[in-house]
Amino acid sequence: MTLATTLIAACCLHASVAVAAERPRPPNIILILIDDMGRREVGFTGNTFVETPQLEAPTKPP
Repeated sequence: MTLATTLIAACCLHASVAVAAERPRPPNIILILIDDMGRREVGFTGNTFVETPQLEAPTKPP
């Protein structure tokens, strides 16, 4: 093997090991199940009468 072939093989091996070592991030999914609540009854959908700060916090940009 030539030096160039050895270096290319070493770089490919190193890259494949680095990719395999990464742990996938879990998806960011929040499921809120509420009985008897319409879609317009929370603040982030336009309702100004009912205050829902805990439900609105994840919808605001950081």
